Amino acid sequence: MNEISVNTPIFEEAKEEGVYNKNKIVRLINNLIEPEQLNDSDETVLGGVLLSINDSDTKNLNLIQLINKIELNKTNASKALIEKIYSNTSIRLQIGEYKKAKNKENRKWIFWLLIIVALIGLLLAYKFNLIKLPISPAKEGAKVVVLDTARLAYSATVPYMNMQLSPDQAQKISIQYRNNLQKEIKKYVDNGYIIINRSNVYVTSESNDITDKLIKDLGLKPIAREKFDADYSNQQKYDVLKNFAQLNVGDYENEALNDANKTLNEQAQKQLDNSQIITNNEGQSIDLE
Repeated sequence: MNEISVNTPIFEEAKEEGVYNKNKIVRLINNLIEPEQLNDSDETVLGGVLLSINDSDTKNLNLIQLINKIELNKTNASKALIEKIYSNTSIRLQIGEYKKAKNKENRKWIFWLLIIVALIGLLLAYKFNLIKLPISPAKEGAKVVVLDTARLAYSATVPYMNMQLSPDQAQKISIQYRNNLQKEIKKYVDNGYIIINRSNVYVTSESNDITDKLIKDLGLKPIAREKFDADYSNQQKYDVLKNFAQLNVGDYENEALNDANKTLNEQAQKQLDNSQIITNNEGQSIDLE
């Protein structure tokens, strides 16, 4: 079997007029997996994958990219092709190490995505008086609805938990979620609704709960309350709220320190401006006041 790095763009020599030629790709793979050889079924799968690769104008195609594309097809034929490529032990081991490192990186970004989305949800809830106490009495005729902000944040994270997101993608999704949520909440506020966090309500009719509707309006799938209660522990809810509180306390602490320093500097400058200062023969200052 031939040794090769899975990161090397070995398929560039199989290009003809800007596209990857299937027959040349087949020959290259056959050389890598000797004594195994691709059969008609393998070549059919490979041909479909190469159509997608050529349509996307992929550059510097390597084994990692090719295998990732093949794995997108969940058919038995695709799995058989992958196993045949993995008959090259070196390729199997390198891809295994690559996936292990990728999964480790993904778990890190998934964790931060969960925190970001949850904090954005809580931040907007706080901004629109969803979790502030005490709640001001509603004026006569005002419409009151409740929103489960914790279940909202959880529902927003679930679709992305198994995705391989880059930092830029995670940030883009978080910003889009924030903007969409703000837009939907504004509709209720502009129509005279008072929105109260469900955890602050003693009892209410389910018809007053807008959580599922709001989640669907955001293009997300609501997590059932029973599943939410089972999968999302009180400790996790507490940790999210604690992190949110600590972030805000930290902001206010910095602002308070900046205000104090600003006041001190202004007082010192004022005293300096009001002082009459001359110097003696040795250059030392003499305060005349």
